Amino acid sequence: MKVQKLQNQLKAVEERVASLESEIARHEAALSDFKSVEETVRLTELVTARRTQLDATVAQWEALSAELEAGA
Repeated sequence: MKVQKLQNQLKAVEERVASLESEIARHEAALSDFKSVEETVRLTELVTARRTQLDATVAQWEALSAELEAGA
């Protein structure tokens, strides 16, 4: 049962990684279309925040993967 729980958690984390990567790509694309300094700053801050979240989420994915591998 623990393996199934880990697999479910891993799937959720993988979906979060994909979502964050997609969001980062959208914001970076928006940065290429200059609108204003304020918008550029806002988007840059969003990209930075999402990259931080992505790093943490990837670390969580790695930990879950290692735990799953050790338990398998």
